[in-house]
Amino acid sequence: MKLFEKTSQIENGQISVSKKHIDGVFYEHSHDFFEIEYICKGNGKHILNGEEYQFKEGNVYFLTPEDIHAFYPETDVTIYNVMFTEDFLSPKAVLPAIETCHGVQLSITPAKQDKIQLLFQQLCDEYAEKKEGQTEYMQCLLRCIFILLLRNVGKSPTFLKPSPIAASLVFIQSNFKENITLSQTAAQVNLSTGYFCELFKRYVGTGFSSYLTDLRLSYAAKALITTDEPITQIAYLSGFSAFSTFSRLFKQKYKISPSDYRKNKK
Repeated sequence: MKLFEKTSQIENGQISVSKKHIDGVFYEHSHDFFEIEYICKGNGKHILNGEEYQFKEGNVYFLTPEDIHAFYPETDVTIYNVMFTEDFLSPKAVLPAIETCHGVQLSITPAKQDKIQLLFQQLCDEYAEKKEGQTEYMQCLLRCIFILLLRNVGKSPTFLKPSPIAASLVFIQSNFKENITLSQTAAQVNLSTGYFCELFKRYVGTGFSSYLTDLRLSYAAKALITTDEPITQIAYLSGFSAFSTFSRLFKQKYKISPSDYRKNKK
């Protein structure tokens, strides 16, 4: 089983859009990019972060690099699939959906399905035609899709925190499996390390290191119960450079060792 999929799947490096028919199983995996899946037709089972969902027409999933999922069609299934990197869309456009919509099954009511399917089809058409202004037009369409998803769950599409914080959170979400640092992240959003550290804690409510560690541990916990990957491999692939550090922090957070966590949850 291949647990991780890389951005090499995205043809132009930033976004890939398709309408595809699925008749085979996609086993547990995660990405280093963002993904939206909209079910046009068919039904089956979707395992998402260890939770089992029965999917049908009108269901939609927004997946981040933090999510681990598997897809088991029970009939012929047709989906719209959008894969994009952190660089394609404004962080302030993506973050409300990350905070509200990722890692769960969303359901679009029949009355609203035509509207959102039209947006997905326009996105597909624009991706295939490659006309002038394509990137800007596709960004607008993707923003519209996110707004509809957020309206569907009764949440505002507006992210009120400062732009550098928005950009840093999307950068961390996209790269937490890598060896990213505080100074690197501060440089990414064009702030000094000290000022970024102060701003991050003020608006996020926790320090950079704590936030990053919690994200890595959360991902590792999902991988422990949804895959059969060796625990040492999960530790390294979750962004930890030393297994002893991972084991100590995991036990500190979950009050149990990684091996016992796996035994108890499976």
